[in-house]
Amino acid sequence: MKAAKAIVDITEVAEPPLRLQLGADAIERVEAKLDLVRRELGQWRHVALATGI
Repeated sequence: MKAAKAIVDITEVAEPPLRLQLGADAIERVEAKLDLVRRELGQWRHVALATGI
């Protein structure tokens, strides 16, 4: 019921999020993914920047 209410409520806001994580487990997974992406970006930043014009 809580998730359904959150989904309905989000349809009424002016700028709803593109993605809506529901529950602590979803938040933990997204945060873990963001940490992984940030580490990978830091590791390979020099390669990405070296390709700029």
